Amino acid sequence: VLKQEVSNRTAIGELNIHNELTVKRSAYEAGFKAPEAKILIVDDNELNLEVEKKLLSETGMKIDTVTSGREALVMSLKQHYDTILMDHLMPEMDGIECLEQIRNQSGGLNRTTPVVVLTANAGSDNRDLYHRAGFDGYLVKPVSGESLENTLIKHLPADKVIQNARIMQMRQDINASAGYSSKVPVIISSNSVCDLPASIFKKLNIPIIPAIIHTDEGVFKDGSQLNADELIRYMEAGGNVVSSSMDEAAYTDFFANALRRCHNLIHISIISSMSTDYQRASEAAKAFDNVTVVNSGCLSSATGLLVLIAHKLAQQNLSVEEIVAELMRVKERLMCSFIVDTTEYMSRKGFISQPMNRVARSLNLHPALGFKKDKFGVSGIWMGRTLRAYRGYIHKAFPVDIIPDPDVVFITYVDIPMDTLLWIREEIGRIAYFEHVIFQQASAAISSNCGSGTFGILYFAKSNKSYNLGTYLDDEEEGLYREEETGGEESTGDFGEEYRTVSEEGSEKGSAENDAMTPDPSPKEKAWYETIEGIDGASALQNSGSEDSLKMITQLFFDAMEEKTAELNSLYEAEDYDGYTIKIHALKSSARLIGANDLADRAQLLENAGKEGDIEYIRREFEPFMRDYGRFRELLAPWFGKEKDGEDEADAAADAGTDTPQESGIDREKLDELYEALREAARSADADAVEVYLMELSGCAMTEEERDLLAVLRKCAAAYDYEGILGSLE
Repeated sequence: VLKQEVSNRTAIGELNIHNELTVKRSAYEAGFKAPEAKILIVDDNELNLEVEKKLLSETGMKIDTVTSGREALVMSLKQHYDTILMDHLMPEMDGIECLEQIRNQSGGLNRTTPVVVLTANAGSDNRDLYHRAGFDGYLVKPVSGESLENTLIKHLPADKVIQNARIMQMRQDINASAGYSSKVPVIISSNSVCDLPASIFKKLNIPIIPAIIHTDEGVFKDGSQLNADELIRYMEAGGNVVSSSMDEAAYTDFFANALRRCHNLIHISIISSMSTDYQRASEAAKAFDNVTVVNSGCLSSATGLLVLIAHKLAQQNLSVEEIVAELMRVKERLMCSFIVDTTEYMSRKGFISQPMNRVARSLNLHPALGFKKDKFGVSGIWMGRTLRAYRGYIHKAFPVDIIPDPDVVFITYVDIPMDTLLWIREEIGRIAYFEHVIFQQASAAISSNCGSGTFGILYFAKSNKSYNLGTYLDDEEEGLYREEETGGEESTGDFGEEYRTVSEEGSEKGSAENDAMTPDPSPKEKAWYETIEGIDGASALQNSGSEDSLKMITQLFFDAMEEKTAELNSLYEAEDYDGYTIKIHALKSSARLIGANDLADRAQLLENAGKEGDIEYIRREFEPFMRDYGRFRELLAPWFGKEKDGEDEADAAADAGTDTPQESGIDREKLDELYEALREAARSADADAVEVYLMELSGCAMTEEERDLLAVLRKCAAAYDYEGILGSLE
């Protein structure tokens, strides 16, 4: 320790050790190449633009330049950039105003693009100004090529950057403080229960300490040794499971290892009232001067959202105190809740009593848990069918006095089928718009506490500041489909290995004898999804993950067509173009799922027009689009329409030797119960309940006349004609 007197307390500005110690070389050599990357530089000084382009010329990036904020807004509508460098002080529109418009630009392609401010104004006050404005980083002018590169490496997509290892090593070697500066200022860590995609941990280098799962078969680490699917199977077979945090010694070792690559560590724990994570981490942190533990006050992916924000703040070179203060403010906007399909697992954990569990199960109650300020409690209870309970919970999760931040929402789930997850996403889309909808399977520790059928909706309430977490999550949005498609390592199995070995051997031999012994294959009959006009079968199968999933998704698409058509027509005729844009966005996603790519592309253009306020385009294209959308009802009817259902029922009845095929398999008592429930919902003008009962009726076997009645009821529901529903049911 060297004591140093302060000669003058006036701030001297920004001091960059790397820039000061840059070795003068006869020829500058780039530290990385990124030929696929594209950046935009905004600066009213053309000389600065030329210098900055020259400094980055060897990187191979495509560099666009403009001299005003207005031009930047035009470019951000036309082109997506990987990073934008923005001058602060410009005439007419300064960099802060331009950033705000880019973030909220209707139809903009760069709403989540990292934006770094270029400024000659150094000092902590200005740094706070840029942080509050929402910039992802800042560079002090005049900038060096090395500082430009270091900033871009931090913000460009990792898969587009090819680093020059020799140059990067040379820069470390020539720095007098290389041993010190090789550590980053702040790293964020958390528990495996923060429920973020594993790829995020790897991409952002976030250290994660696993929770521990205690079973009758032994003790396992959450995620690495035991995943949620395996745990659910074990629990449903009657196995006993208890989850817990690591002990204090494990946290001490975890922090020590993380500090090898940082000067300060901020550990974000899950809610202390449900876990010992915060207590044990806090005790372990006492052994260090540079470890700070933050209680998220929530659970699962809500904690994960806080982790992502903390990482974003750390990348802006904020101090530990500034990051923690910001997290405390953000915590107040975290919306965290879950609905539990059965209370059995919560009673095993001791969160509710056994008598309460017996009552809940006998009445088929589905409780929802809300988390706020490090406490949790029951935020709602729904009785009856699971689908109806889900619907009630979804509406409860979006209070009328809360406006969601449209950046991202997590749907974190435990053992829920894909078609139900897609339905959940569509239901959320009816209430709120999100740019990124992330499906995340809950960790084994979370699953052990709540069991199958649980899911949560986790997002931020809107404020005047956005953290643009979409830059981290762009690759995760379709993770659900990738998971379904790949099936994990277990899906290959021994048969897969055997098949590959035989194929490879046969390929290597390529013998005429083998060819002669193999009969010519007969022409393979096309699958149903390959025969429908307007459907790209390969794309549809890839998007849905399996043929069974595709069939279920397409049935949902077909069944909803009348309702969707009525909704779109109604919104168009009312000139409610904001509502129309939301609905056409949902239709675009549904069309993409079933492989109707041309229809989805046209819906995308209509959505873009709605966002940009191009009403003339919507008016010009609305009728042709609706006409072509309607054709899909004819194209899909042979497979998913009532005529096909009737044929199948008739065939089944004929096989059974009955004379009344339409009555075969019909549960009259269930139908009467649903009709009565629908009457009550219509009398109460409860649109949500009406839709739930109509959906349940759609899945019931019924006569041809009742199918026609159901079509009438759907039309009435789409027009909110409750008297029509009651009249039709008389």
